[in-house]
Amino acid sequence: MSLTSLIRSSEVKELLKNYFPKTPALPRSMAGEKIKVLPLSNRYVLIGTAFDYLLRFYLERLNKNVKLVVDKWVAEYVPHIPLQRSLLKKAKEIISEAKANHAEYLASGHITKNLIISSLQLAQLDFIYRAGQVSDNLGHFYEEDIEELQKLMRVVSADLFKASRLCVLNPTFGHASSLVGGADADLLIDDALIDIKTTIHLKISRYEFNQLVGYYALYKIAGIDGADSDVEIKKAGIYFSRYGLLYTFKIKDFISDDKVIEFANFLVRRKK
Repeated sequence: MSLTSLIRSSEVKELLKNYFPKTPALPRSMAGEKIKVLPLSNRYVLIGTAFDYLLRFYLERLNKNVKLVVDKWVAEYVPHIPLQRSLLKKAKEIISEAKANHAEYLASGHITKNLIISSLQLAQLDFIYRAGQVSDNLGHFYEEDIEELQKLMRVVSADLFKASRLCVLNPTFGHASSLVGGADADLLIDDALIDIKTTIHLKISRYEFNQLVGYYALYKIAGIDGADSDVEIKKAGIYFSRYGLLYTFKIKDFISDDKVIEFANFLVRRKK
């Protein structure tokens, strides 16, 4: 069971509600903001995952002068799972082309159409790895998806994501990730754990808060892979990509250490 599935279970939802009854809310000034990028299709999950890739590429270049932790893309694990030979060949071609477009971007800083196409194709591979969903149109893309991703990238502000000492892309949590069948967050910028949400809803739901609590508990158990052991997460938050807004809150205001340790112990006991 993944962290996503775990925190959707009635047992864990009730447990987290009891442990952490208070949840963060956006300030009134932010909650009244208008959406900047509307969906152009109903391919919401695909666009969200493709944007995750693009934003991480962007941050990799933006933060190249600080300690940068970059692991394999999730899509890169697809060739190592059982697939039909034709799908395996296609997956390898997508990854190879994406590597070339990624390298070109890091060198030039230009977000090309080819890079965006690669992000969409990598997102399709993500679905294969995470959910076993194989699209009949693997590798296919729509022009409106490219347009939507271009718009989403235009509203990204470098000031929101410029790290002063540390940037971890897709942070994982050592042996603790295995407690929930594997878990990777979106970003760690200095002392802030950030989730990316490409949604039309400008609010922090109980589910999204629970997801951040889950990541924080895993960090408390085993730290962050690739980061120094003295790295301390003090903030958490969400980047609302359709609004170009980043909201963070202080961990201590909503997540008590004693209760998060109790939840971490629950995860350990549950695995046993």
